[in-house]
Amino acid sequence: MIRFIEVTKKHIENGIRGDECKCAIALALQDEYKTSDVSVQVEDEPMLFIGDKILEIATSQMADDIDFFIRDFDFNNEVNPFTIQIYERAGA
Repeated sequence: MIRFIEVTKKHIENGIRGDECKCAIALALQDEYKTSDVSVQVEDEPMLFIGDKILEIATSQMADDIDFFIRDFDFNNEVNPFTIQIYERAGA
């Protein structure tokens, strides 16, 4: 099953650049999963965490889109709302 997570203009406006727990994507994850225990990291590829669980990004293109968004957001470049697609296994 694919879960769609909206990163809205509100998340972008309220996000804190360079803060893995309060960036725009982290705020969207907090809203979607109803928890503040989230983080967003980029090393070789973006990783999205809910607690200690790594979310599975639906496609490699989606991972690239998230990576570009994070880098642009952190470097104060203009970013636009978008939808993240996460793959969730039934019953997980």
